[in-house]
Amino acid sequence: MRITFKRHSLLSLLALTVLSTSACVVGSDFDEDALFEDPVEDEVSEPEEEPSPTRPSSSVTRPEELRVYEPANSHQRTRAVGGEDLILVEDATVAVASDASTDALYIVDLEQERVSSTITFEEGANPGRIASSQEGVYVVLRGAGELALVGLDGEVKQRVAACPAPRGVAVDTTREKIWVSCASSELVSFAPGTLEKIDTFYIDADLRDVVANEKGLYVARFRAAEILSVNPERGTIRERMYAPSFNERSAEQASKIINSIWRMTENDDGDLLMTYQQTTTNRLNIVVRPEDEDISGAGNFGGYYGGSFGGCGGGVLSSAVLSVRVDEEGALSTPDASCVPSHALPVDVDDTGCGGAALLSASAVLGQPRSNIRNPSQINSCAVPLPASQLDTKLAAAFGVNQAGKNRAALLARSQDLYLKFSTHGVAAKPIVLAKNSAAHVGHVLFHGDTGFGVACASCHPEGGDDGHAWLFTRIDFREGDATTDFARRTQNLRGGVKGKLHWTGEFEGIEGLMTDVFGARMGGFAMHAQDTVAIDDWLATLEPEPGMTPPPGDLAMLDRGEELYTSTGCAACHSGAMLTDYQLHDVGTNGLRKTPTLRGLAQRRRFMSDGCGNTLDDRFLAACGGDAHGDISSLDDADRAALIAYLKTL
Repeated sequence: MRITFKRHSLLSLLALTVLSTSACVVGSDFDEDALFEDPVEDEVSEPEEEPSPTRPSSSVTRPEELRVYEPANSHQRTRAVGGEDLILVEDATVAVASDASTDALYIVDLEQERVSSTITFEEGANPGRIASSQEGVYVVLRGAGELALVGLDGEVKQRVAACPAPRGVAVDTTREKIWVSCASSELVSFAPGTLEKIDTFYIDADLRDVVANEKGLYVARFRAAEILSVNPERGTIRERMYAPSFNERSAEQASKIINSIWRMTENDDGDLLMTYQQTTTNRLNIVVRPEDEDISGAGNFGGYYGGSFGGCGGGVLSSAVLSVRVDEEGALSTPDASCVPSHALPVDVDDTGCGGAALLSASAVLGQPRSNIRNPSQINSCAVPLPASQLDTKLAAAFGVNQAGKNRAALLARSQDLYLKFSTHGVAAKPIVLAKNSAAHVGHVLFHGDTGFGVACASCHPEGGDDGHAWLFTRIDFREGDATTDFARRTQNLRGGVKGKLHWTGEFEGIEGLMTDVFGARMGGFAMHAQDTVAIDDWLATLEPEPGMTPPPGDLAMLDRGEELYTSTGCAACHSGAMLTDYQLHDVGTNGLRKTPTLRGLAQRRRFMSDGCGNTLDDRFLAACGGDAHGDISSLDDADRAALIAYLKTL
């Protein structure tokens, strides 16, 4: 007997100055304005309308005196950068939600409209993705590196070590296994119920979601934007597929412009659904203006996005929904990509259970009929909108069908409180408060907020890191006539600490200048108050570095040699300290001074060097990528170079 409707989840982020979240719209005709209206029956259940001091909005609607930020009272535990989940089980009568900010798992009785159990883990456990079976629900603890089995009565039945950086989890009824995918490269299987470890396969870095069904075993790589088909018995990779461009580019071209598969799941047919982000390959303008002259009209907003946001392949960033059909032999077929315009952070996708897919972005949840996936404005009629204030953080959504055959939709969101809303066959219920006074860190809110032009800080810095993209810029300096300079810059990783002068060339003395110029001008955002920049700086400081790869046991001797070479070739001179960076500027053969990047989590990146000249770590050791100006490497033979690279990937 199948007790679970299927894992439906939408990882979150939020809307800062954007539209409110909703699910599918009742009726066959699409009215874009009606999509975001609050239903009359739901008016009494909306969270408080007045913004609290921990829910910032634009400077137009939020007075400075209300934007007070005190680090000592700012929910310092909110170190989480993603992974929250929501599923419906027991014929969609029970919701199970994970929340990293409160380090808790919530079991909600939807029939009684109450929280039946709250399972609180230790601080920093960071519960994330959830899957379910007859034994209960399996939840990955991202911060603790563990997998937990929790009964629907709230009892923690088992809790075992999984890997240093668990991300995805799937119940494999075909092979009677529980799979956990890890950013640290492992794909680990466990026995259901006992959680006895069966196999550990070392696949690749940057693993995120995993899907297991009778057709096969599939894993998504986050910023590599790759889908892997894995042999479930041997752990070998059968097939690799890059998320495609919806501009008919080749697979090789797509591998350079597609980044960040935020979410991968399956539909009821066992095919793959995912949502990802496509970046532009066009040159972007950076306009430098005289201090005493307003030429903001030049270059559109004076920023490098040129007013072209959220366009389907024509803008700086575009959101996409991807359907990949899996044949009977488990092979990945030609994918069908659909652009969803004007939405930042396309963080998840899922089957609604009534003939469509749902996308949760920073601004909206949209239902898209499977039969017409290329038309994102076509809304199907499976559920009522579940609006939330545009200042609320949307964390997850889930869809199911109860025993009476009625569609049910649920939304997990955070204002000052953490709450869950749900609807049954178009009738909305009041919010159920899961945790009071659990507002997110102000810095987290600002970092993930849509500027209003389909872009957020997290668009290029997912989970506080980097998107692995090398951007092409043209600098137009109006202080010197219209002098122009062309150059390329790879997105910097922010999880190594924001210290010293900022940007690759150290053009900003501190975060205030960075946020004013980049967020306010180039990204088309709003003018930040001093408290806002302090809040972002404080939140970034709470982030831990990204994980390195876990080496297979047979590589230990090679890693010892690599560690010796790390010192002898001069790497340790600049890449030193806890974050493996001195935060200083050096000339490493790339046409000028560049700030030393952290080497923590190096394996999670897919482009290297300040201009992105290295598509792989092997490329970094070529003369065109700095050569001996970036360490004494010309004397390395193939074996030593391989040993050094293997060691770097573990950092």
